[in-house]
Order: sequence, then structure tokens, then C-alpha cells
Amino acid sequence: MAISNAVAPNRVSSVLGYEIKKGLAGVTGGFLPQRIAIVAEANTDKQAGLKTKFQFTSAEEVALECGFGSPAHLAAIRLRGTIDVGGIPTIVFTVLEGAGVAQVNSITTTGTATKSATQFIIIAGKYISFTVAKDETGDDILNTIKDAVNAELNVTMIAGAVATNALPMTSKWLGQTAADIVIEFAGEDIGLTFVNAETTPGAGEVLPAASLALFGAEWNTIVVNCLGVTSTILDDYELFNGNSTDKTGRYNAEDFKPTVVVSGTVLDDKDALIAITDARKIEQTNILMPAPKSLSLPLEIAAVCVGVYAPKVEVDPKSDILDAVLTGLTPPQDLEAGDLDIYDNRDFVVKGGCSTVVLRDGDYFVKDFVTTYHPVGEDPPQFRWVRNLAGIDFNVAFRTLFIDETYIKGKTILPDDNPSIDPEVIKPKDAKGLMINKLFVPFALAGIFSESAYSIENCVVEINGTNPDRLDFSNPYKRSGFARIVSTTAIANFNLGG
Repeated sequence: MAISNAVAPNRVSSVLGYEIKKGLAGVTGGFLPQRIAIVAEANTDKQAGLKTKFQFTSAEEVALECGFGSPAHLAAIRLRGTIDVGGIPTIVFTVLEGAGVAQVNSITTTGTATKSATQFIIIAGKYISFTVAKDETGDDILNTIKDAVNAELNVTMIAGAVATNALPMTSKWLGQTAADIVIEFAGEDIGLTFVNAETTPGAGEVLPAASLALFGAEWNTIVVNCLGVTSTILDDYELFNGNSTDKTGRYNAEDFKPTVVVSGTVLDDKDALIAITDARKIEQTNILMPAPKSLSLPLEIAAVCVGVYAPKVEVDPKSDILDAVLTGLTPPQDLEAGDLDIYDNRDFVVKGGCSTVVLRDGDYFVKDFVTTYHPVGEDPPQFRWVRNLAGIDFNVAFRTLFIDETYIKGKTILPDDNPSIDPEVIKPKDAKGLMINKLFVPFALAGIFSESAYSIENCVVEINGTNPDRLDFSNPYKRSGFARIVSTTAIANFNLGG
């Protein structure tokens, strides 16, 4: 066999030949590239001709398509503004609003301003300033608020015409997620009282199924859910994604591209949180991230969480977001965050399949980042920690599939004891060597696996007993641990003489 076939072997006449071939000796495949999908609504005035799917690199692109202050735009701001996820692809999958109802509030004010001062209306966590002049009252103040609100492009509501000391505020989109908009006031006491009354609650559920069907062959590794956390919506995500136990959905062995779905909540009661997650004990899809009593929208909490996690796992699959700040979320004015500031409650919530945070000095710090997976009797739950599932397990799959596609698929299979030097031949021992050199050892050296010896010793590759055109692999591995709990016992003694 010639070592070069740049010039075909059947050529005879004098010629110089040269070719370049790709060398694969040092190619391992890298880590799983992250890809963020946002499933979200657009504003009511953007429904006609709305794109169902598009990739964006700036939040303004999303605003122009879906509307300023829309759920899609607010999530995009968090990924391409508050946080910058850099080169990670970000894709919006828009959901048509259907027969929903807008959230409508009415703002009223009483009293007379005792002095000129700057006041704030807070809409979905966004502080909007307005100036009140001394002796101003009623409609004059409300018209000032109206102008200030409508001057802010990214705000979630539109202020209408003032009538009889009432300023109507209407959400820019329809549906139950509009009911998440919280309106409050802040500023020094100048003799005024502002009252916010809900006149029409946002209503109408929209489901993600149509958007998820557009995922196709692309591996969207993590989803920002902007549609809410009703059981119907979370069920849709789980039905689409499937699970590793049943090998359904995106866990289908023939087209393995699973995802995790992050949803946000402002709930602060431990039992209310568990009510969402505890019914999903065997599922690996959904992640509930709370920011208790935050004035920001739940969809923004989800987007910030994804924005913090995705860049970390892209470069270091074994990493986690323990103690990471959920950047830019607006805390409650009293800085009281309810149950999760107590360790026993966080421990209870995590065991029930819900992530946790603490609120310190106005910032939310992640303490636990988990899926809803917590089957009865499985201790520890295999797919509880997002770090283990989306970080390690997804990356093992990606690296294994890369090795299979690049080095094994399409080769001629020979048994181990059959000598051959043909590069287009693969033997079980060669295939095992590829796994050792390109998966087990590199992942152990990178700290993703706790050791390589276990995998090397227990890896089995064999030609299938009934199909000579099939190689079967068993690739066991041990995930590395993570220092979540550090327990120290100090022993104090007396210094006695003698």
C-alpha cells in the first residue's frame, strides 16, 4: 500500500502531485456548544407577520420584530445587555398570543405635594422617575406619570388618557404572563398617596408545543421559558423533551439532543414552590429558579439564570453557578425575601426539586441549581443537579457521538485477532482505545470524571452477536463531585499543666 495517493497509482507519465488531508490524531471534539432558545410572546401590535423563529445578536433586533417591552425583548435584554453571552447562539421562538386578555391597572393619587421632588413608579422592576412640583395634585401628577411611562421604550405597559383622577395602564401583550407585572411607587414622603388597582387581570394560556416543533435537528441545549409555570405548559416541555429512562423525545437514542428548560418565579413560600415541582419527580426537563418577591418578571429571572449558566458550562462542563449573582434583578423594596433565607427551608425545597437563592444586600445569590427530578427511593437522585445532567452527561454524549461519527462510523469491522494495517478498518480494541484516549482520560484530566481507571477497566466494546455490521459499547463513568457542603468538626481542649 502506497503511503501517498496524491497521484493515482495507475499514473505513469512524469508529474508532481500534492494533496492536503485533515489529520485527526489530536482531535477530541471539544465540549458541547451551548445554544439558547427563548420561547416567548410578542406584543399585541406585532402579531401580524410575526416570525416564528429567528437568531439574534442584539436585543434591539428582538424589539423590532416582537415589540419593545415584549416578553421576547425583555428576555433578550437579559442575555444581550444585562449579561452578554458572547458567541453563544441565541434564538427566539415566538408564540402567538391567541385569545388572551391584557392586564389593565388603574393608578390614582390623593393629597397635595408639600414640595417639589422626584418620585418613582416601578413597573415590573423598572424604576421610572417623574418630578412633582410643589402644590401639584391629582390629574396633573397623573399626566406627568403618563408621559414618563410612555417615554420609556422598554417598559411593559402603556399609559392611557387620564380621566377623573385615574390613569389606566395596559400591558403591551395579552395573556396570563401579563398578570405578573407588579406596579409600585417609591420616593420620599411629600404628602401624596398613590394607589394601584388591578381592573382587569391578564389571562389566557399559550403553550410552547408549536415552537418546540421548530427545534428540528438543532441541539438547543437550554431553553428560557417565558410562558409561565402552569402544569399544562411544563407538561408540554416534558412531553417534547422526554427523559433518559424511557429514551423518548429529545432523549431518543437515534437523535440524542435533549435540553433543559429554565422557568422563573417570584414565589417566596416553600410550600407554594414545592407545589409546582413535587409532581414532577421523575422528569429531567424543567428547572424552577426563584427570586422571591422580586419586582422583575419571572421570565427575566429565567433569562438571567440562563445567561449566568450557559457561558460557564460552555467552557467548563463541570462548573456550577453556586453563589453566582442573578445580575440585575430588582429586589423587593423592603429587601425581605421570605422562606428561602432560612437554610432548613432551602434544604426542604431542594429535596422537592426546586432551585434556591438567598437575598443579600439587594442581590439574589444562587445556592442550588436543580431539575425537578427527585424520585422516591433514589438517593442521591441521578439527575437532580443541572451541573451533572446538562454539564457532564450532555457533554459525555456529545463527545461520544463525535468519536463515533469521526473515527468509527463507515469503517470495516474486523475482530481483534485479525491482523490489518488498513486505516479504514476498526476493531473492538481500537474502538475502546479511542474512548480511552479521547473521552475517559481527557475528561478525567479535566476533572469532569472522578477517575479514568474505572472507565478503562469496565469499558466493553464488542461486535454484535447477531449483526456483523454493528459495534456495541458499554461506557461507564463516574462523575466528579462538587463541594456544595463543607462539614468541619472542631475539637477544643484545655491546656492543663503537668
